[in-house]
Amino acid sequence: MSDQYEARTLAILRPLNDDKETWAEYWMHQGQPWRTEPEIDSERQKYLDERRQITPDLTEGIYPFKNIKLTRADVEWLLATHEHGRGPVDWSDEYMWRRKGLNLPGADLRQTNLNNLPLTRIQVGLSQEERMVATPEQCEMAGVHLEGANIHWAHLERASLFGAYLAEANLSRAPLEETFLVGAHLESKSYRSPFSKMLPHGGSSGRGGTLQSTSGRSFSQQSPSRESQSARGPSGRCSTQAGAFGGGYPA
Repeated sequence: MSDQYEARTLAILRPLNDDKETWAEYWMHQGQPWRTEPEIDSERQKYLDERRQITPDLTEGIYPFKNIKLTRADVEWLLATHEHGRGPVDWSDEYMWRRKGLNLPGADLRQTNLNNLPLTRIQVGLSQEERMVATPEQCEMAGVHLEGANIHWAHLERASLFGAYLAEANLSRAPLEETFLVGAHLESKSYRSPFSKMLPHGGSSGRGGTLQSTSGRSFSQQSPSRESQSARGPSGRCSTQAGAFGGGYPA
């Protein structure tokens, strides 16, 4: 009886309009406080579900969401339904650390508000195995576009952002424990760095400098010119020799 009552209550609580405050309250009751947007309609859900079934092909440059413009509502739904409904990876639960997050190489998230989303272990570039054999062009093709995105307070622990385009992205206060940022494009005149503490050496362009975490640890980021050279192996392939923020985790 209690289960039936709960089901009826949740059905009543489900908003029938696009009022964000109402939806935010609804998601809170659902145990998904990171969701703020009205749920995407069934047609969009079907489209995204079909896209994520696409098998990536490095040689052909095929990725499920390559060049697909994704909104926050899209990402929220993908997170909620990740791995057949298991949901996003929770960094606070060490038993989840071996799970993989969303796979979004080549996706278009420009100017998207990703504030406070659980993006732990998300992969938005090539995997370690793919980087071993990929050409520089293939690596660049797989990079996610996050230019101008608001990633404030988003959970990016152990995320693989290899080759991500992050110009003008706001990463302030985003936890970056073991985040892989080698090869990421940080070129910007007003780059807003993680934890609001980028200490550039030789200017504020984001082309090099030190990122300092709230734990007091500092991590170096190479300049684009040297970065583009070190991101390629002796045969012109992408290299995985450079480490990651927070301990050199090979994403």
